[in-house]
Amino acid sequence: MKQNLFMLWIEYFRSLPLCRFQRLIPLFLVVCMATPSVVASAEPNSADEVLLFSTVKQCAEFTDADLDLWKSRGIDGFVCNVTWLRPFGGTQNYTGDPNANLSGSDYEIQRKLRDGNAVGRAKAKGIRQKGRA
Repeated sequence: MKQNLFMLWIEYFRSLPLCRFQRLIPLFLVVCMATPSVVASAEPNSADEVLLFSTVKQCAEFTDADLDLWKSRGIDGFVCNVTWLRPFGGTQNYTGDPNANLSGSDYEIQRKLRDGNAVGRAKAKGIRQKGRA
């Protein structure tokens, strides 16, 4: 099962326009995950989870079928990566205020996350989501 996940990761990273050294990330992940543990842990720890790194736009557009598919592939959580914030050349603003008016194109992705209840739907399926800038 985990070998299939690694192949999916490798295919995903190959499809991205990346710098030469960034293409080594999947290889590093495969080596780290393929190395057998010296001592078996009696309790689960953070090393037994499989996280999928995705753009925040993709996270906002996940359907229930997408979430079911990723869960069936063994994904325990998503990291929704914000690649460019507006002050650094991006097109989107984000706010931590849950009551903020998210009208306008500046808050399009945050509005999609909120209105589509992406985090709540993922949580109901046992999938965690974390934001990362």
